[in-house]
Amino acid sequence: DEAGTDAVVLANLYNTLGGIAWQQGNHEEAITSVERSLMLYQQVGYTWGVANAHTNLGVLHYTVGNWREAVQNLEAAGVLRDAVGDLQNMAVNLNNLGFIRTALGEFAQAEEDLRKSLKTRIQLGDAWGEVRTRVNLAHLAVSVGDLKQARAWLAPALEKTQADGYEVLELPVRVIHAQILEQEGRLEAGLAEIDRALALLAAHPDSEAAVDCYRILGVLQLEHGEYVQAELSLRRAIALAEDRQEPYNAGLARLQLARLYIHQMHIDLAAQTEWRLKAQETLDLATQTLRRLGAVPILREADALRQELVRSLAADMAALRIQSSDAAPPPATEAPEGERLSLVLLWIHFDLQEAEDPEEAFAFLSYVAPTVQALAQEHEARWLRRADGFLLVFGAPLAHENDAQRALRAAWQLRTWLQEAPGAGPLFPMRMAVALGPGVAGEIGPADHRTFTVQGDVVDEAAALVALAPPGCIWVTEAVRQSTMTSAKHAPTSRQLHGGGVWQVNGVDLAERVGPRMHGPKTQLIGRQANLQSMERLAEVFQENRGGVIWLRGEAGIGKSRLMDEFGAHMRAQGYRVAWGQCSPHTQSRPFSLFTSLLHHVFQIQPGRTPDAVRSQLQSALQQMPTSVQVISPFLEVLLGVQTPGSMVHIANLEPEQLRQQIFVALRTLLRGLAGQQPLVLMLDDLHWIDPMSAHLLVFLAAMIEQEPILFICAQRPEETDMTTWIWAQINNLAPKHTLHLQ
Repeated sequence: DEAGTDAVVLANLYNTLGGIAWQQGNHEEAITSVERSLMLYQQVGYTWGVANAHTNLGVLHYTVGNWREAVQNLEAAGVLRDAVGDLQNMAVNLNNLGFIRTALGEFAQAEEDLRKSLKTRIQLGDAWGEVRTRVNLAHLAVSVGDLKQARAWLAPALEKTQADGYEVLELPVRVIHAQILEQEGRLEAGLAEIDRALALLAAHPDSEAAVDCYRILGVLQLEHGEYVQAELSLRRAIALAEDRQEPYNAGLARLQLARLYIHQMHIDLAAQTEWRLKAQETLDLATQTLRRLGAVPILREADALRQELVRSLAADMAALRIQSSDAAPPPATEAPEGERLSLVLLWIHFDLQEAEDPEEAFAFLSYVAPTVQALAQEHEARWLRRADGFLLVFGAPLAHENDAQRALRAAWQLRTWLQEAPGAGPLFPMRMAVALGPGVAGEIGPADHRTFTVQGDVVDEAAALVALAPPGCIWVTEAVRQSTMTSAKHAPTSRQLHGGGVWQVNGVDLAERVGPRMHGPKTQLIGRQANLQSMERLAEVFQENRGGVIWLRGEAGIGKSRLMDEFGAHMRAQGYRVAWGQCSPHTQSRPFSLFTSLLHHVFQIQPGRTPDAVRSQLQSALQQMPTSVQVISPFLEVLLGVQTPGSMVHIANLEPEQLRQQIFVALRTLLRGLAGQQPLVLMLDDLHWIDPMSAHLLVFLAAMIEQEPILFICAQRPEETDMTTWIWAQINNLAPKHTLHLQ
């Protein structure tokens, strides 16, 4: 009937939109569109459309890594195609199922699916499809170690591609043949075969086999001893896989890159620790991806590599047991390139020698590493992995006035996280030390293997201090105490280091932004007093229940942070709420990153908290606010990255532009609610790194200053960007009498 015809037309439209979104790389949007088409096809009982939608969903779910859902959809499509006698598409379906099941390790079912697909394609005279299925059968045989059978499947495929001129299909045939040759130990023949594949790839750069081609090239180069070329090939494979959003291929390439680093670890003894840490980081990334996908066979390879790293770590632990407790690290054989700087080091040491099983220690460090990395990014530090823990370097390449405060805050956050973190397994005693002093930080090593390192007096001081510190404590030098007197609680110890006092940190102010670095007790602000007074005068608009905008521009290190801290302290003393948000080069490509940072401060959310803990903390805070604010919870969960299927029910049907608008409104509602409780001062720092979505949201929210007591303090370095220039122009036009530009 007419209604049914309209439904099919609409379903076809959704299916087409899904295809367009998939080609553009918008996979989640594609899945949503195809699911809508599936629902409409099912409503009118259009079997062909239902089967087609299930097939498309199978391909999409495979692409984004939802392999079990992919199998379910392809199985559903197969049943329908079999029922209507659609042999051509049934063969395609079985081929796809066989490929996914091979990756899942379901070899028997994969072989059954692929043999059925091959038989059907031969019956239909589908030479193109026959080659594709033979390639997948050869891949299956390689996966189970049957190289003879792999050759048997592949030989007819190669003959057909050459006879029929199927260059696009000849490429994957050549790639898997090169893989067979590599596993047979015939490296020269494998390299010659991969060269032929590369020639084909040059003519067909969009081939599905491109990532495999570079990966197998890297493996062959590794086995041939061409380590630099191997790393370049594997990194190219990873980059291409990520660009194409192919997580499985990215995981496979990372696994081989970890294998390369482990190989280097055994032959480059002078840099053994650095190679092992690079291998560990790369293997962790690969394993996370492969475990999420459920790629069982490849995970076995990853476990074997992990055991090799564990054995290497065991040797280091044995060395640690015989070292004296206060031994400083051995001097580096090469000085890093860079100037002598004032650095702050946070040394994090775990007593791993207490571990009975080296794998426990390895697993524990792997568990802690992502949180340490997140803290380093939040506080703009470089982080180094050590055999017994981690080292965070503040002041290189980015220096801040408050680097000592950042280090203490990171230390306190890590200690709190370890005390609260679920599933950490056996915890090893931890001790931390923070030192401030001269050092040189930079890159060392040959051009093809640059490694960040740090040397100097500050390193020796931090190493000696962490050896003195008792388990569970954070000890700091006298210089660090002087720099953090207003933001931390210190207690003297009975120890001395290099003639100076040693202090224990018993508390760090996490609720407010830590103050600037000062070598000595807090003194009067010099050179910025006039600016501070100008800012205080503009803040008098709060008396009129209105707000304003203050824009600070200046080089790093000239006092912007100190000025903001002084002003923030003044406003808090007046009874106003002060909240901080910060941009970062690490988050510049993440939408709404500035306001995600702001929400973390408003709701006092620390890095490393579980999604459930964050949601609980958010809900607890919102319960103290008006109902109009409580209802925006789903949008705040999206910004914090802790949304659940339940919360997504309210926003799942929104188009992307609608969702963006609702997030804008939600933030306005939150700020209005906060300002209704007490005037609000928003300290927004490092806007030269602002992401575009945050920039537009900032301009949207700045319009509130005419009706709400909200003061925006925006700081950036002098390098102009199109984004910051646009923001200031827009904001200054809103209410020029209530804006202030300081340099």
